[in-house]
Amino acid sequence: MKKNPTVEVIVPAYNEEHNIKEIIDSVLSQKTNNFTLSKIRVYSDASIDLTNKIVRSCSTKNSCIFLSVNRTRIGKYATISNAFKESSGEILVVLDADIGLVGKQFLEKLVKEITSDPKAVLVSSHQVMIRPTGFVGRIIYTNFVLWSYVRLSFPNFHFPGNFQGGATAYRRSFAKSLKIPSKLSDPHLYIYL
Repeated sequence: MKKNPTVEVIVPAYNEEHNIKEIIDSVLSQKTNNFTLSKIRVYSDASIDLTNKIVRSCSTKNSCIFLSVNRTRIGKYATISNAFKESSGEILVVLDADIGLVGKQFLEKLVKEITSDPKAVLVSSHQVMIRPTGFVGRIIYTNFVLWSYVRLSFPNFHFPGNFQGGATAYRRSFAKSLKIPSKLSDPHLYIYL
């Protein structure tokens, strides 16, 4: 019988006291039929709010939750680079702290793309903006929706604009080979290319 791959979830966070417990709870409530959740690692990038305290509280209730704290801010992608070096899961999932996971099979679907295709090294989820009610918000939302129609029309979705950083999964061997430069204007494009 084939063993399920281990998945390590990485959550870069800076002052996410209002979101961090929700994303941790959401990850813990996910179905894990096609993988084994080994760790949830929150990387606090010198947060000055209650983020660290909340994560520590969560870690006392669940031994798979870990907190790493940067003493000075280094930025999201430097934090992710460090996380990739330290990670041991076969598949590494990076989740922004301020996103919502849709459904209990979100992680299963994300991970399945990598486990079902030996050539796949990274997967990105499709982000959906919450529909706003204000006039300016509706204009921005309309632009977002139109751009989604364009970028999702590419065959097999192979287009750099489809690699968005809110929820991504990486094969560990690929993630460990990445050296993300610190002063990039578009780290997603760099990783994709």
